[in-house]
Amino acid sequence: MYHILIVDDEKKLRDGIAALYDWNNLGFQVDACLENGKLAIDYILHHPVDVVLCDIRMPVLDGIAFAKYIYDHKLPTKVVFLSGYSDFELAQKAIRYQVTDYILKPTTYMEIFTVFNKIRESLDRENQQADRPDTHNESTSPVIPYIKRYVSENIATVSLNRIALELNLTPNYLSKLFREQMNITFTEYLILEKMDYACKLLQNANFKVYEVALMCGYDNPKNFVKTFRQTIGCTPQEYRKGKMKC
Repeated sequence: MYHILIVDDEKKLRDGIAALYDWNNLGFQVDACLENGKLAIDYILHHPVDVVLCDIRMPVLDGIAFAKYIYDHKLPTKVVFLSGYSDFELAQKAIRYQVTDYILKPTTYMEIFTVFNKIRESLDRENQQADRPDTHNESTSPVIPYIKRYVSENIATVSLNRIALELNLTPNYLSKLFREQMNITFTEYLILEKMDYACKLLQNANFKVYEVALMCGYDNPKNFVKTFRQTIGCTPQEYRKGKMKC
């Protein structure tokens, strides 16, 4: 099952696309529905997403700028535009950013089926090619040690998509491989590593909690505190005071 993100500033439209089409039958799982390109970028940097179906005209960050970001950063996520007839010229310009396809509004199930059936077949081929190097050496694959080292060296900026790009693998395949060999999801592993690093940083009284949060990759200190408490069993302040230990 491949992962898809739906991005459109019209809530009824994005929710309708997610609910009305039989995505599972097409081989896709809708992970989230978001309202602009900036939110989509934030999402895919922390979650494995194979395809993004997005509108072109959106506030904050439009579809063209979003596709440019994916192209410039060489992220493996495929982009499909959902556009109105008046956006046709913009869709043509987006070819330079290697947008996979575009679907004109109003769309039909047959259009969705045709485009995403083709994309699924393409992703299947990519994963088959990625499987070949590890066919006889999966138990001793160097991929997992590489991931661990990469996480350790890039704790504040690491994401599954970034690692997948480094290894020339799809995020979905890499996520599956990691879980199979580690018995834990990549997200769960990353949180444990971040919290372990946070514990070490908190032992230095010179670092404020928000600074520790930033060094662990959390822009929002509240999210950091919440995750720390759920993982360690106390707040960063309580840990620092010695009420609990890692």
